[in-house]
Amino acid sequence: MSAACDSMPEARERCRLVRGTWWFAGGITVLSLVPSLGLFVPAWRRLEPWSTEAAMWLPLGQLVGMAGLLLVLRSPGTRRGWVHFVALNAWCLLAAMLCGLRLWEVTIAFVLNVGIRWGVLFAWVYAVAGLPLVTRMISRARPGQRFAGRLVRLWFGTTLMLVVAEPLAWWLQQSSEEIALPESLPAAPSGQLRIVALGSSTMAGHPYEPKFGIPQMLAWRVQAMYPDREVILENLAAPGQSLREAIQSLQRLTLRPHLIVLYGGHNEFLHEMEECVNTGTGPYDFADSLLVNSPLIRWLHFQLTRLHVMRMRFTARFALIDRHVVPPMLAPLRLRRFEHALTQLARYGQRQDVPMLWYVPAASESGFEPSRSWVRSGTTAAAEQELTQLWGTIRELMRQENWTSAAERCREGLREQPQFAEFHFRLGECLLRMGQPQEAQQHFAQAKDCDGNPVRLPHDYQQAVQAVADRFDITTVNGESALRPYTPLGILDRSVIYDNVHPTFRGFFLLGRAGATAVFQKKLLAAKFGDPRAVPEVTQSAAARQFEIQAADVAVAQRRIANGLRWLSLLRFDAQGRMRAADDWEELSRLIETGEAHPGERGIEPLNGD
Repeated sequence: MSAACDSMPEARERCRLVRGTWWFAGGITVLSLVPSLGLFVPAWRRLEPWSTEAAMWLPLGQLVGMAGLLLVLRSPGTRRGWVHFVALNAWCLLAAMLCGLRLWEVTIAFVLNVGIRWGVLFAWVYAVAGLPLVTRMISRARPGQRFAGRLVRLWFGTTLMLVVAEPLAWWLQQSSEEIALPESLPAAPSGQLRIVALGSSTMAGHPYEPKFGIPQMLAWRVQAMYPDREVILENLAAPGQSLREAIQSLQRLTLRPHLIVLYGGHNEFLHEMEECVNTGTGPYDFADSLLVNSPLIRWLHFQLTRLHVMRMRFTARFALIDRHVVPPMLAPLRLRRFEHALTQLARYGQRQDVPMLWYVPAASESGFEPSRSWVRSGTTAAAEQELTQLWGTIRELMRQENWTSAAERCREGLREQPQFAEFHFRLGECLLRMGQPQEAQQHFAQAKDCDGNPVRLPHDYQQAVQAVADRFDITTVNGESALRPYTPLGILDRSVIYDNVHPTFRGFFLLGRAGATAVFQKKLLAAKFGDPRAVPEVTQSAAARQFEIQAADVAVAQRRIANGLRWLSLLRFDAQGRMRAADDWEELSRLIETGEAHPGERGIEPLNGD
């Protein structure tokens, strides 16, 4: 065409007009892409190019551009041309409509979510299904024959992409999980015995911080074992930390410790939850179940969740029946990351020749309701409606104190949905009223492990702590075993744990004493300081005197617990139970502050509970 344009002036003029029209139409098309570009350029977000006002101009620009094309080029002369023409118009109209309805970002998120899953799934199916066909073609080929077929070339390209991309995604994933820890620290001064505590709010001592907690109790008893040493406690725990963040806090060390104590993990489902947004529901359920072991799909999804458009779509429905916050595709990955963080800490202790003491965290059983319940994939809407009606019947029977009928109804629901946390918890309450605490404890534990929005460490994560500790010969203290014998019915209730995970004064005392016993029995510090001195068993009253815990401290602790329960009520579909518990603790705090009651009275925990 360029040669014809150069040879004839009339043709050159017409070509310039055609090119100009094409450029004009192309500019209109580019304008329709502006909302897409705005999703990925944060600085543009202030301009809101996908706003309703912008949407009004897109159809006008489209009409002008298309009119210019039809005027110069006439109507398309082929079927392919008509397809292109209609597709371009449909695209521009769709962009305008989505912008006007403010659904552009939602559409982009949906397309990305579906596209990466089905794209990778198609690539794997194509590569695997085409392998025998290509192998057969190669085996039957004549010498020197070339395979130039489009499908064959596509198969080789797809297979090569997967062979390279999957290991690369795995390596990138592993690299992002590595924790940088201080490898060269100066030794502590002679005469010091340094203990470092890692964890989150429980290890920080909430709600009795900074006066009392597991580290303070442990350091006190270690000081009695080694009276000729100055025991220095460095508590690096902070409320809300994940396990990874707790381990990363070792970067703040300036001197090499002699003992590292870990109590953490309850906050794992409050961190990195953006990767769980809009996963495992919708038209990509089937793809997720097939791609659970693909590092490539996991890495791609991880990158997509960093986009604002993905994070903004997270909304909580707060219904009785909901999905688990961590979809099945990501559950094994998140557990593996938890284990990997523990493994890095264990190896660090080996490299630095620092003994460790790990707690397997404990959590409330009967004193804290599960946040949400979920049903098996494929459950129909009618079945969900029946479960909701059954739950209403159970609550009504419990209000009437008809525990036997309510328990039978709970069992009926669990036969249909064995993992339904709400039914497990209510069955446990009924069994307690019926004088069957052992079976009740089992259902309370299952309610905790089946919670769809966990704020207590599930059993598989507890097992991971113990498994990694066993692999590296690290001494452990099982929090549940330390607390359970001192509860009225063998159930972890409010006698040892206030809310979901935070111990009472008695709970802290028992956990700290169990840790000190482990240090003594396992002689964790004997290699550097010799055998520990045998010390007499201490009482809860002695601990209260040692750390000067008064009634005012109990009042402050219970007020803090009340505030925490009000925040936790936001995670449950019916907040009344947690709000009532918060009001109860607030009232007990008020009674202490006004002198109307004292520790050990009217349901207030005692300080001398020996």
